[in-house]
Amino acid sequence: MNLKVYGNRTILKPIENQDTKVGLIIIPNASQTKWNDTAIVVDSSYYTKGIKVLMNPYNQYNEIDIDKEKYFIVNTNDILGVIE
Repeated sequence: MNLKVYGNRTILKPIENQDTKVGLIIIPNASQTKWNDTAIVVDSSYYTKGIKVLMNPYNQYNEIDIDKEKYFIVNTNDILGVIE
């Protein structure tokens, strides 16, 4: 399926939190949230496709599921910066 944005929106593919493994000990993520505050841009009129961005963790996002993949549709102003 092909997603396109309209207006001042950006489609993001969120990056899931990963537990840290040190030797045989698994250290769970401290925040205990499923999603990290970073995501990959899927489609945007402002950002380049495929870059990693930092999202505002306090905003609500429109979540959609397509082909068992989770995507967020966010306002472009809710992206705090680009991670290089």
